[in-house]
Amino acid sequence: QLATQDDDNFWQLVNWHCLNIQQPINLKRHDVVTLSYVLIEFDEENRLRLLDQAWQLTQQALIIIEPGTM
Repeated sequence: QLATQDDDNFWQLVNWHCLNIQQPINLKRHDVVTLSYVLIEFDEENRLRLLDQAWQLTQQALIIIEPGTM
């Protein structure tokens, strides 16, 4: 609902980060962290490392989007 409002103040609060997730990420915690179509690119050890790192950066919601199976 917030994103559909025509309110410039909302968009001033949004921070988008595009990072090399193979390197340590040094950011403050965010309300929502999203991982999209990346876990399949890593072996199990690095997937767990990435998930742990993403969780440490999350204050409220960690969203993981990965392809499913039929």
